[in-house]
Amino acid sequence: MSINDDLSVFIADFGVPCSKAGITFLALFDQPDDIVGFHASDMISRTYSVTYMSSSILLISGDTIVVNGTSYKVQQAQQLDDGAFTQAVLKK
Repeated sequence: MSINDDLSVFIADFGVPCSKAGITFLALFDQPDDIVGFHASDMISRTYSVTYMSSSILLISGDTIVVNGTSYKVQQAQQLDDGAFTQAVLKK
């Protein structure tokens, strides 16, 4: 890819509608199960995150966003690789 390519195509096909305070944007929503060892047994935990174009919105810890109609609180957000995309870890 060249530096001038339209990065929105990465989000367009699989992105879900998200919003923060009336601002809408598309993001890739992930909710994988995570197996956590806890003493003699394992627990299953779910982690929620969104990956979005950094230029579309600024999310910071404590923000509330709506993803597919469900509210989540941003725990942390960090830019990925060259900063074109940001991933925010969410809490339900």
